[in-house]
Amino acid sequence: MRRVIVALLLLSTWGQLQAKPKVAAPAAVALDKDFGPLLACAVPDADLVLMLDTRAVGQGVLDLLDWVETAPMLANDPAMLDQWRQARAAVMGGLETVKATVGSDPLKDYDRIVGTVRLLPEGGDHATEFSMVVSGRLPADFITRLFPDLPKKTLAGVEVSELGANPDAGPLVAGFLTPTTFLLAPPAVFEKAVGAKAAPKALLERHEGLLAKANGGFLFRMSLALPEWLRQKAAAEPDLEAFPVVRGLKRLRVDLDQSFFVELAAVNDAAFESARFLLESAREGLIGSRALLRSFTMLALSLDLSKLPDLPAEVRPMLSDRKALQATLERLTGSADLAVPQVKIQGRTASLAVDRVLLLGGVVPLGVLAAVAIPAFEKYKAKAEQAAPPVPASTPAAPPTADDDE
Repeated sequence: MRRVIVALLLLSTWGQLQAKPKVAAPAAVALDKDFGPLLACAVPDADLVLMLDTRAVGQGVLDLLDWVETAPMLANDPAMLDQWRQARAAVMGGLETVKATVGSDPLKDYDRIVGTVRLLPEGGDHATEFSMVVSGRLPADFITRLFPDLPKKTLAGVEVSELGANPDAGPLVAGFLTPTTFLLAPPAVFEKAVGAKAAPKALLERHEGLLAKANGGFLFRMSLALPEWLRQKAAAEPDLEAFPVVRGLKRLRVDLDQSFFVELAAVNDAAFESARFLLESAREGLIGSRALLRSFTMLALSLDLSKLPDLPAEVRPMLSDRKALQATLERLTGSADLAVPQVKIQGRTASLAVDRVLLLGGVVPLGVLAAVAIPAFEKYKAKAEQAAPPVPASTPAAPPTADDDE
């Protein structure tokens, strides 16, 4: 029970990673200056692009660890607070192990990470082409720590370590483009990235909005541009005939900042209508499930939870503090008058931006339902299999007789 409550407290802080109560949201963030040079390391014709502000994520995690202890349910219960501090100490201990291994602090020393992937048709030597670039304060022996005892060679005047052939991504090399920029990529991509300063024009044209300004508190952006061969393969699959958005998807973009943003672009009208209704469904589901969570919260507060039978004694004091319980649960759902999101349409592109608090308030009930429904289904399935009559053994064929030979 305690672990469940601590987990809910952690969930409640996710919406606060960048947004502090009663503080105006930061202005829109321009991404081209920080991420443009890193996108110069992309593999040609990249289908998938991932952009992560690791410094913001790291600081958010540290803020979360500090902030969670102020949650009323936790701060007012010494036993719960002690358990939280033990959990925090275990997390920080694991971080110290990582720091000793790589020689840097992932929560403080890495600024940004960009990964790019090109999906390749079946039948080739490997399934993808891949690159990952990390910027930040990295130790000089970073490569040796990650990949010890690898052969060395020089590409475009830069010493690199050869990782050899990879069955999924082909041959890879690793090296420093600058003292603060580490790149893992195919040799040809690494060589082309040396001295490059900006994202390739073709990449930005294919991944529309890749360097568009983000809302304040930017953490993450993903862009998927479906290759034509994969779209044709999906269109030829009979099992996907009922899913026009899959068969006609052109591009998918997801942002995580002060809000959660998703954008779907389609190549035809049928796929666009499917994408629009998919986002409308997500919108209605988030609104409804958040309202359901608030309803159950108010129902729970109408009870004296500390008097429930079979309740562990250690959580009774915490559940008897109704004001602390209400204040903590409000963090999960936000205020009752939270703005309702709307699906926006532009051409064959549909998008939805959802406040992170609304997203959390909607996802939590779905997660709870899944946690209950999935084990219940597995239990039902196991009982059904036990109740099923045994399959009769097959009767062995009779040996041939003399009459058969005639």
